[in-house]
Amino acid sequence: MSSKQKKLHQKTPASAFLRIGLAGLLVVVLLAFSTTALLSPLSSGALLGETENAFLDGFDSDVFLEKMTNTAVADGKIRPVFSFSPVEIASSSSLGNGLIGLWHLNGSLADASPEKRSLARKASTRCFVTGILSKACRLDGSRDYLDAGDFSDLEGIRSFSISMWVKNDGTKELQYLAQKNWGSGDTFALQRTTDGSAAFSIYSSTGKPFSAMYSHGLADTKWHLVTGVFDGSKASDNVVIFVDGVKGNQTANFRQKTSASTSRLGIGGRNDAASWDGLIDEIAVWDRAITDAEIKSLLGSPPLVMSFESKSISTQESFSSLTPRWSEVDHQCAVEVSTDNGASWCSVENGVAILDLNCLLPADSFKYRIRFLSVHELDWVRFDWNVVSPPVETPVCGNNKLETGEICDGTDIGSVSCSTLGLGVGAVSCNPDCSGFDSSSCREVPDDLDPTGEWKPPIGIPLPSFGIFESHVMYAGQEGYSDAGNGPYTYLVDNSSSACTDSSNRGSPQKPRCTIPSSLSAGDVVEIRGGPYSYDDRWLFTLNGSKQKPVFFRGENSSKKPVIIGKQVRFDGKFGIVENVVFDNSNILFYGDGFDHWSIRFNEFKNYRPATGAGKVINLKENASDMVVYKNSIHDNGDVLSDVETDVHGFTVYSGSKNIWVVDNAFFNNAGDAVQFCHHCPEPVPHHVYIGRNVFHDDRENAIDIKESRDVVISENKMYGYVPASASDGSAIIVHYGPERVWMLFNEIFDSSNGIRIDGAKSAFAIGNVIHDIHHYYSNGYDPSEIWQPGNGIWVRDVPVFSAVGNTLFSVDAGIASPGNSSQKHFFTNNIVSNLTEPSHHLGVEYTAVSSQSKAENNLFFQPGSSATVKWGSDSVVYSVSSFDSKFGMNDNVDQNPLFVNVPVSCQAVPLREIVGANGSVSEVLVDDQKRTQFSSTTDFEAAGVVSGARLMVKSFDDAGLDCGEAGRDCRFLTVASVNGNKLVLDRLVNSSSVSGIEFLLSFYPFTATEVYVLSSSGYAMGDIVEIGNDGVKRIVESVSSDAIGKKIILTDATKVSSGIVAPTSMCNWKNNSNIARDFGLAQGSPAVDAGALDSVYGLYTSLYNVDITNDVAGTTRPKGNDWDIGAMEQ
Repeated sequence: MSSKQKKLHQKTPASAFLRIGLAGLLVVVLLAFSTTALLSPLSSGALLGETENAFLDGFDSDVFLEKMTNTAVADGKIRPVFSFSPVEIASSSSLGNGLIGLWHLNGSLADASPEKRSLARKASTRCFVTGILSKACRLDGSRDYLDAGDFSDLEGIRSFSISMWVKNDGTKELQYLAQKNWGSGDTFALQRTTDGSAAFSIYSSTGKPFSAMYSHGLADTKWHLVTGVFDGSKASDNVVIFVDGVKGNQTANFRQKTSASTSRLGIGGRNDAASWDGLIDEIAVWDRAITDAEIKSLLGSPPLVMSFESKSISTQESFSSLTPRWSEVDHQCAVEVSTDNGASWCSVENGVAILDLNCLLPADSFKYRIRFLSVHELDWVRFDWNVVSPPVETPVCGNNKLETGEICDGTDIGSVSCSTLGLGVGAVSCNPDCSGFDSSSCREVPDDLDPTGEWKPPIGIPLPSFGIFESHVMYAGQEGYSDAGNGPYTYLVDNSSSACTDSSNRGSPQKPRCTIPSSLSAGDVVEIRGGPYSYDDRWLFTLNGSKQKPVFFRGENSSKKPVIIGKQVRFDGKFGIVENVVFDNSNILFYGDGFDHWSIRFNEFKNYRPATGAGKVINLKENASDMVVYKNSIHDNGDVLSDVETDVHGFTVYSGSKNIWVVDNAFFNNAGDAVQFCHHCPEPVPHHVYIGRNVFHDDRENAIDIKESRDVVISENKMYGYVPASASDGSAIIVHYGPERVWMLFNEIFDSSNGIRIDGAKSAFAIGNVIHDIHHYYSNGYDPSEIWQPGNGIWVRDVPVFSAVGNTLFSVDAGIASPGNSSQKHFFTNNIVSNLTEPSHHLGVEYTAVSSQSKAENNLFFQPGSSATVKWGSDSVVYSVSSFDSKFGMNDNVDQNPLFVNVPVSCQAVPLREIVGANGSVSEVLVDDQKRTQFSSTTDFEAAGVVSGARLMVKSFDDAGLDCGEAGRDCRFLTVASVNGNKLVLDRLVNSSSVSGIEFLLSFYPFTATEVYVLSSSGYAMGDIVEIGNDGVKRIVESVSSDAIGKKIILTDATKVSSGIVAPTSMCNWKNNSNIARDFGLAQGSPAVDAGALDSVYGLYTSLYNVDITNDVAGTTRPKGNDWDIGAMEQ
C-alpha cells in the first residue's frame, strides 16, 4: 500500500467505489474483507507538456485496486504544466510596495530594495551561474548559504512574505530555503522536508512551529517558485505556502506577532548540514502579505491547457452504473470516461451517475481523462459503481461445507488437531457457530523461539489470555491457505521480486504481491518477504481477527525479518499478531478506541528519530486491553547522548488500559524511559500491567517509570546502566504520582545511580530483589550521612503503605532509605544489606512520623571492617544493629557476614571527574561563523585532563545559571570543541545571564583505554582481577598509580577497554578469583539460613491476584529448609 494513503469511509459490499488520489493528503483506510492487487502505473502519457520547465508528476506512486470494496487509489498530484516566463520584480511596480529585500543575483549580491542590504556568500557558495531569469547562486547542500544580516524587520510584526525561485539538484532530505531560527529565539523557516514537500513555519516565543505545507511540491529537480505568506490580519489560515502560484494543502493559524531572534537571516540554509542543494534565484522579502494575484504574476505567461489520460483500470466485475466525483480548486475541469479502451468517450458531470448503457457498455474496466482549463490543482477523482456479488459460503468445521443435519458439536473436524495447528498439546474443538476451530485449549511445544517447551510467565504474573501460544500454523491444512515453507498464509508479499503484482493476486513465491494489504479479515495470514518497505507518512493496517481466527501480520520467519522504514505504522482492530518484522526509524501506534487482544512479538524496533524530538516507539494510546509485547528488541531510538531532553520512550501505557503484558523483551539505548506510564493519566488509570523478565540497560532516563496506575507488577527483570540525565536521577525504577499497589518482585538491578526510587505512591512493595553496584556519580555536594542522597538500593518517600521483604542489597552507597515526613507505615523484613561503598546507613528512616509506625525485623546487615548502622527517626543518633533492636523493641536483626557464594572483594564507582571553576566567566565566541560558548577560569582545564572531543556535564551554582534549552540548568553531554589552558570552547552555544564572577561545575572523564580513574585506589595491587561495569570481562591490574588528574588503576594492554572507559560506571576487585560471575546464594554456614520469617505480604498478593509468589529470585519455592532464609535467595 502506498505510504501516503490514510483513510476513506467504509462502503457496504454492494456499493463499490474507486478513488484516485492526486493530492498528498489523501487519507485511505482499506477495509475488512478487501484484497489488494497492483495495477500498472499510469503511463508516460501522463506527460502534460513538452517544455523544459514542465512539471511532471504522473501520479508519484502506483494505482491500487481493492477488489472486495472495489476501491482503486493512487496518490500523487496532477497539475497543468506551466510554460514559465518568470518576471523580474521591479521596485517601481506594485510588488515594490513593502519590499524590504530583493536580490536578482544577476552578477551582484546587492539588494535592489530601498533597504540596500547586500548578501554575503558563506562556505563554498557559488553565484552568478545560469539561473531561471539570468543568473543564480548554487549551494552544495553542506554548509553553503547566503547571509542577509540581522533582518530585525521580520521580528515583532504581524505580516510578511518571502519568495524565491529554486531548483533542487540532489536527493538530500531536509533542506532550508530560508530561515531565521538557529540562534536564541526562532522567527521563521522555509524548507524542503524529507519527503520533498515545501514547508513554511512561523515560530511562537516558546519555539513552537506553526507550519503550512505543500505536499511533495519540491520532489523533483525542476525550477519552482516558492512563496511563504504570513497574514496576521486574517482570523484563520494565515500561514500559507505556494508552489508555482498554487496554494499548499495545509495551512496554519498564528495569532501573535513574530518572535524576536538573535539569528541572522540565512538564504539557502544555515551553517550546518541542512542547506539547499541546488540553485536559488530572484529572492524577495516583503513586510506585508502579498496577494494570490501578485504571486501568480511572478510566473509570467499563463499555463498551457492540456489533458491527462489514465491507463485502463479493471474493476474485475461487471458494473451497470458509474458515478464520478472529483475535487478541484477552480472548478474548471472537464472529465470523460471510456469503457472501450478509449475508442469512444462519454462526458460526465461531477457527482452524477452514468446510467446510459450505450456509453457504459457491459464492462469490467474503464479509463478516464481530464482536460485542464485554468491554473488549478485537482485534489482527487473518485468513481462509484454497483455490482452483484456472489454469495460466500460460511466456513464450517472439518470439510468447510455445512452438510444436511450437521451440528457444530466438534464431531466433524477432519484431521485437525492441536498438533496440526502447530500448538502441540491439548484438544481442538469446533466453534459453536461452525465458523472455525477453537484452539484455546492447545499449548505450544518446544520450537526455535521457545526451546524449553511451554512458556511460563515470570513469577507473580498470570498467563495472558492471548498472544503467547497462538501460531499461524493453526490454519495448516485448511481450505484457502497456501504454504511456501514457512507455514500457511493467505497473502504472500515480496516487493523484491520482479514478478510481483497486486493485480488480482493474493501472492505466491512465484508471483508475490508487491504491497502489504492494509485491511485484513479474520483468519488472514500475511507473510512478508523482501523489503525494505518504505513510506513517507502514517500507514494504517486494520486487522479484524477473532479469538478463533486471529490475524497474523508476519515476516518470513525468525531469521528473515523484513524491514519497514518510515514514520509511523498504525494498527487498528482486534485479535492481531505482529511478528518477525524490523521497524527501522518507525514507531507503531495502536489507533482507535478500545482495541484489544494484540500481540507484538519477535520484532526489532530501532533508529526511531521523530521529527519533533519526542516520541514513543510502541504507543498503546487509550483503552487498550489484553495486549502482549513479547520477545522484541527495542533499542537505539532517539539520541541517547543528546545534550537536550528528547524523551523517546520505548513503550507507553495510557488511561483506560488494562491487562497489558510486557515480557521477555530487550530495551536499551532509548532516549527516554524504556517503559513509561502516561503523565497525569485521568481515570480510569491503567491497571493490571505486567512487566516481566525483560532486560533493560543504558536508556537515557529510567528503565521503568510508573505514574498514575493500579496493580502494576514488575517481576524478574534485569536493569543496569542508568545514570543521571536532564530528566532523571539515574534510578532504574521510578515510582511517583500516586499509583496504587505497585509490586517490584525478584528483579536484578545494578550499575545505576539508584536502584528503586519510590517518590509518592498509595502503596508499593519490593520483594525478593537483588540490587548491587549502585553508586552516586557526582561528588560535589554529596554527603553520605544524609538520607536524601543518591546511591540508594531502595529509596522510598510519601508512601502510606510500603514493604521491603526478602531483598538482597550488596555494594551500594546506601541501603534502604526512607526520607519522608508524613504519616507512613513501612515494613522491612528478611532483607540483606551488605558491603556499603560509602559511610552511610544500611537502613535509614529520617523522621519519627514514619519510624514510630514502622517495623524492621529479621534483617541481616553487614559492613566489612566496621559495624552496620541504622538511622531511625528524627534524632541524630546512629544506632548499631543490636542497640537499634534494644532501643525500639525490634526482633532478630543481626550484624553478620551473610556469606554469599561468590561476590567481589570490593567495588566502587568510577565517577565522572569534577572541576569546580571559581570566579569563572562565560562568553560567546565565533568559530567558523557559528556562535559558541567559551568557559574561562583560574583552573587549567588542559592540565586537568579535559581534551577536545570530551563530553562534559556543566552545572552552574550561580543563581543566574546556565541555559541549555530543554535541558534546563543541568547541561549534559556537551562536547568540547577545543581546550587551551584555562579556556574551554564548546561545540555549541549555552546561554548564561551572568558573564563573569560565576562558579560552575564541569564533570568529565578523560578518554582512556587502560587507565581507570577512581576516588580510592586502596586495596588494589598488581595482578588483581577487576571487572568494569558488570560486563563479565576479566581485566588485569598492571599497576596502581596517580597523576595530576587523580588516582588510577592501570590495566594491562592485553585487557584494555578497546572502546575506551566510559564513566560513570562501577569497578569491582575480584583479587585472584577468576570466577567473576556473581552468586548471591547463601554458602554453607550462612547466618541468613532459616533466620527469616513468613511475611503477610505474600498472602496479600495471592488474595489479590490468585498467584503464588512464595519463591526466591531463582524461582525456588520458599521455605526450602526449616524456616525462611533472609535475603532474595534460599540456600
